[in-house]
Amino acid sequence: MTARVLIVDDAITLTGFLKDLIEQDGYLVDTADTAGTARAALSAHPPDIVLLDAELPDGTGYALCQSMRGDPLSREIPVVMMSACSRAVDIEKGQALGADAHLAKPFTASELMSVVARLLTETPGLAGRANA
Repeated sequence: MTARVLIVDDAITLTGFLKDLIEQDGYLVDTADTAGTARAALSAHPPDIVLLDAELPDGTGYALCQSMRGDPLSREIPVVMMSACSRAVDIEKGQALGADAHLAKPFTASELMSVVARLLTETPGLAGRANA
């Protein structure tokens, strides 16, 4: 079974690039540009991993991550916070709210794919899906 990735970011150019990159590795990709559309996507097509921007037009990625951790349907989905902020306090905030990893923008394609593969391999029930 192919792993599904949800990219949540309002930067259309970045989202398009990430979608193309991840699909090249054989993953299914859904996108959302707001916390609201991300919540709808989480319900409609539950992903195996979420790439989540820290700042969204209708709230923060941190709040969405925290909300996911409180929901039995999404609490086990790995979350990768993506942020232009790479200060320790920002990384710690994401971890405290349930993020599994943090990528500081700009990041490389290999950094992203490495984190995605690692989290899909380490997550119970998803092992073996890292290579789609």
